[in-house]
Amino acid sequence: MADRSGFPYCTKWKNYRYPLTRLAHDTGFTQDTTGAGGFGLEPLDIWVSDDYFLDTLDIDYQVKMTSATNDLVTSLTKPQRFVDGGTGANTVGSGTTNPHAKLDNPDSLNNLAVDTSYGETIGSGGAAQTLYTIIPGLHFAFSGTTETGYLTGNVFTWRMDSSALDGLPKVMDGTYTCWYMQPLAAGDTVVTEPFPSGLGNKSITIIWNSKRHIPKRSTSNPNNGMSMTLQGSVDNVNYYDIVKLIDDIDMADSTADTDNFMSVSLWDSNALDGDDSPYKRLKFEYETGGDTVEFHAAQFIEISITPS
Repeated sequence: MADRSGFPYCTKWKNYRYPLTRLAHDTGFTQDTTGAGGFGLEPLDIWVSDDYFLDTLDIDYQVKMTSATNDLVTSLTKPQRFVDGGTGANTVGSGTTNPHAKLDNPDSLNNLAVDTSYGETIGSGGAAQTLYTIIPGLHFAFSGTTETGYLTGNVFTWRMDSSALDGLPKVMDGTYTCWYMQPLAAGDTVVTEPFPSGLGNKSITIIWNSKRHIPKRSTSNPNNGMSMTLQGSVDNVNYYDIVKLIDDIDMADSTADTDNFMSVSLWDSNALDGDDSPYKRLKFEYETGGDTVEFHAAQFIEISITPS
């Protein structure tokens, strides 16, 4: 069991964000074409919605493919900073039995849709595409619509540039955001930083997974046993549970009636509950029991809080 807090398991709260934006190819990032294969004609699309990548401009990102009946994403490289706070690059291979993602349709907990995505994000080829969040606020998607266009070992390698945010407005509308790393196994918890000063005792609206991407996992079982609990403290050291805002977030395949890729919760600080502590935070727990399944490592979820 892992109880985690602080960066990189959770980022600090910000009072600004950037609009989710697809970068033009080789604008704001540079692609290394070595070993690109199928990516040479249909490169990945790179999307940004936050500025955390600015801390690791010297590190390459890479998506590596394995050819199969449906091609598979079997290796991801990202900055070590967004895995355990370290330096350099981190490469995680997934193998083919339980790949990072499978190119298939429609979107699901395992599939990365390339032809019939339900996403509202439109790729460079004009088709809707599903995003994969590789670090907080940095996402990739397949511009091509073929499920079998790659050879084993084909890679898309790119490096971000500070110019990626040029011309993008900072959105500052009273909403605060943070990203947390999805707990991996039953019993794991992640807690956020305390809410920003002045926010703790206001009525708030909380949006879980506000970017509405689909974290990938080991099976298509929708049960992840995830809960979100509001905690309070009088000294910012000893925290107690105030209320469980969301219990057992289940994310089923997109074809099911029980889709739940985004959840909204309200907290009324004016309620006569005696729990208006000066410090508040959120706790995310992968609860034990039941037929839960594990997520793939180092996937971040965005949380948004807007005071009423």
